[in-house]
Amino acid sequence: MIPSRADVTLFLLAALKLLACNDSVSAFGSYKSFIRRKTGGMVRMASTKNDGDVTTSSSTKRIVWIRHGQTYMNELIGGGGISYGQPGFTDVFDDKSIHLYRDSPLSPTGVQQALNLKKRLKSDGSNTSDLPLHEVDLVAVSPLTRAIQTVQLALLDHLEEYKVPIVGLPQATERVYLISDHGKSRAELQQQYEFVDFETHFDVADPWHFVPTQEQITNYVEWRPHRQGQVYACLGEPQDVFDQRMSRLHHWLGTREERCIAVVCHAGVIEWMTSGEILANCEVLVKEFDELRPRNLCSVEQSALSEKANTF
Repeated sequence: MIPSRADVTLFLLAALKLLACNDSVSAFGSYKSFIRRKTGGMVRMASTKNDGDVTTSSSTKRIVWIRHGQTYMNELIGGGGISYGQPGFTDVFDDKSIHLYRDSPLSPTGVQQALNLKKRLKSDGSNTSDLPLHEVDLVAVSPLTRAIQTVQLALLDHLEEYKVPIVGLPQATERVYLISDHGKSRAELQQQYEFVDFETHFDVADPWHFVPTQEQITNYVEWRPHRQGQVYACLGEPQDVFDQRMSRLHHWLGTREERCIAVVCHAGVIEWMTSGEILANCEVLVKEFDELRPRNLCSVEQSALSEKANTF
């Protein structure tokens, strides 16, 4: 049986959870056309010019996509344990280890990646290959711990120098694949990360991540690998719900007045917004807003109705 394009896309999106700092591409099976890039926190500047120059016009809105550093869950499913989707896979953990995997924090490797990124993002613009952080007007961060920690370690010193606001944005959280994509309550976040504004754009109640309604539970169809003894701690976020949430994020970015917005988030979010850009941990991608290629953009009205019908 030849896999459909949708099957291939779903497989690649699931495999994004495996991306870490090693060079392994074994998780992608026979899809050999995918080439894993080891970047070590590199910055990629998107360009629309044939001569390779970066477009930096102040009249153009730019989005700076930053993927979080490596986590304990990345390491577990990327080679340190049983790989995601393999027979017998589970993300159910005992009380002794659950703190490493629920809302999975940065591992020591991820901490070092974030510190390395800090060195590359020169606020004084002395390194012309990187985006000077003084050009960023606003930072939006996923409320998952790994994204906030990346901001704290890699960006915070620069952002405080230029008084750049940092807002928590539930729409920017990762698609719920595993228990690592379930976050802390807003009260916990506010207490632990006082440098993030969890009020202004945090317009959903706890739990702010995807939690299925009773109707969704009744009609749920498992889209993750599940026929070989896999056991999951939570239901996965359906594709249509994720599409609607990403559409709201796209609309939010497009209607902001700021000319340069940094979004610190996740591989699945960035891949959806760009229709295929796969970033390594702590890699940065700079794109003009009009260059974004959302996978399945929904209408604002449809997305708003979905937001009222779902709890996340």
